[in-house]
Amino acid sequence: MRNLLIIVCIHLILLLVHFTDAFAGTVRPFFTTLPVPGRNVPIMRLFENYAASCRPKSKKDFNVDQLANLLQSLQMDEVATKAYNSLFFSMADMQIEKFMGKWYTVVDSKEVHKEDCSIFYFDMVLQTPYTATFTSKQYGVINNDVVTNEGYGSMVGPEPGAVLITTGSERDQCPFFPVRIGGLSDEGEYQYMILSTPLKYPTMVLTR
Repeated sequence: MRNLLIIVCIHLILLLVHFTDAFAGTVRPFFTTLPVPGRNVPIMRLFENYAASCRPKSKKDFNVDQLANLLQSLQMDEVATKAYNSLFFSMADMQIEKFMGKWYTVVDSKEVHKEDCSIFYFDMVLQTPYTATFTSKQYGVINNDVVTNEGYGSMVGPEPGAVLITTGSERDQCPFFPVRIGGLSDEGEYQYMILSTPLKYPTMVLTR
C-alpha cells in the first residue's frame, strides 16, 4: 500500500509540472528555485527538476489548485524522501567523467523501446566541479533499418538523482537517471549501469 501511494504521488508531481503552463494563458511555476550546484539539493527539488525536464503534454481537464492542495496534504516531502531512498538505495555519489563513452544495451523495456542491438555514446560538452553537460547518441536496429536518437544529459550535483539523461527518442516523454552504477575498469570507467525513471519503468541496463 505504501509503495502504491508513492507511485501515485510521483504521478501527481509529474502531472502538476506538466500542465501548470496550460491554464488560463498564465505561467504558474511549480517550484520556486532551481537546484543549486555545489551543495546538497533537497529531494523534492530533484523530483521537480526531473518533472520540469519532461516534454510538455497538452492541456487536461483538472483543477491545478486542487491538485496542489492534495500534494500538500499528502506530505510530499516525506513521500519524496521514501521514493528517493527506494530508487537510489544502492547509489553513491557519481563521478560523471567515468560515465562517458560507449555503452551496449543488454536489457531494455521492449514495450517502449523497439530497437535491437542498441548502443549509446555519451560525450562530455562542459564540466565544472559540480555540474556537467553531455551529449547522448543512440544507435539501434528496427526491422533491419538503423535508427538514431540524439539527446543530451545534465548533472546538477554529485548526489544520486542529480544526473538526467534525455535519449531523444519520441517514446521517452521524460528523462532517465542512473539508479545503479559500478564496476570500475583498469581505465577508471564504470562498467555497468541501470537507467530508470521515478516509476521504475521503462528501465535499461547498459554495459561496456
